[in-house]
Amino acid sequence: MLVSVGIILHMAIFLRKRFVLFVLVAFWVGLFAELLGTIYGIPFGKYYYNPEVMREPYIYLVPISIPVFWAVLAYISFSTTNLILGNKKLPVIFLSFADGLWLMIFDLFLEPAATGLKAWIWIDNGPYYGVPALNFLGWLFVGFLITAVYRRSTKKSTESRQQNNIPIFIFSLLFANNALEALYLGYKELAIVALVPIILFAAITILKPPSKNR
Repeated sequence: MLVSVGIILHMAIFLRKRFVLFVLVAFWVGLFAELLGTIYGIPFGKYYYNPEVMREPYIYLVPISIPVFWAVLAYISFSTTNLILGNKKLPVIFLSFADGLWLMIFDLFLEPAATGLKAWIWIDNGPYYGVPALNFLGWLFVGFLITAVYRRSTKKSTESRQQNNIPIFIFSLLFANNALEALYLGYKELAIVALVPIILFAAITILKPPSKNR
């Protein structure tokens, strides 16, 4: 929760007048996707949140923190893409695909931990720690959609491609948290593989300085 608050504050300072737009797009797209998922099994597969673990207010079947988490993660992936590719004149569709890809990779490590801790429970079982493959395509699509809407609406603004390395450093910490939870659950191989993104994002944070507004 403290990480989410910190990222939201960073988002407010960094995106300035575009902050509300980003949060609204991410919150509502994320919430809509989660409602579709819990009711119809699209785009992630069928699952439900465990009220014994997710003890908080709900919007129908979705804990209120989940769409907020979508906004936080979408901003981190958005910042990661900008830091790595922001100086290149690439189309919005490519940049947003990269945003969604970071989120999909993150979920490869989040999902086993979260389902192992029973934060949410899958009705549609799958081959990856009980998680259906459709779920990861859903993360790719929802991440793509959130940032594509934002990037398109701010295409002529410097805020759409600003670079900053603080969110990427937070990304490495979130991967580290997933690795620790994997170890706790006995998923040693997953914790070892998680070292790759942890080292990668930590290295990007250190070696690639942020750029000023252009």
